[in-house]
Amino acid sequence: MKYNMTKFGTTRRVVFWTYLSAILIFCFSGGCNRGLDKTEMSDIDSGVPAFQVSAMHKVAEAGNYEYLSRQIDLLEDEDAGVRFYAIMSLKKLTGTDNGYNYRYDAGRRYEAVKTWRKWLADNYPVETSSEKE
Repeated sequence: MKYNMTKFGTTRRVVFWTYLSAILIFCFSGGCNRGLDKTEMSDIDSGVPAFQVSAMHKVAEAGNYEYLSRQIDLLEDEDAGVRFYAIMSLKKLTGTDNGYNYRYDAGRRYEAVKTWRKWLADNYPVETSSEKE
């Protein structure tokens, strides 16, 4: 039986190439051993799935909680690979997935992301200027 790529559709091909690109970028960038660089971490906001995945991996490996909010935002990304790595990174950092599954349809993801945002507000409240004084 021949392997028919059209059977899997465009989405699976995009996810495959996203994963492959992320792995290659991670391998050739020196991995996590170089530490966290603010310039590299801005890749989370780049809009390029391979760069986003690489940056999320570095954040999770370093135990950096600074980007939790942005990673929660990425749970709603249109790219399944980005959503997958966002939840894996969040799970590694927090120890929970809060019932989120990257394969859910947009409606179910929306509800799960609301749960994540509530969790973030409860566990990492933003300091107001009056609290800092």
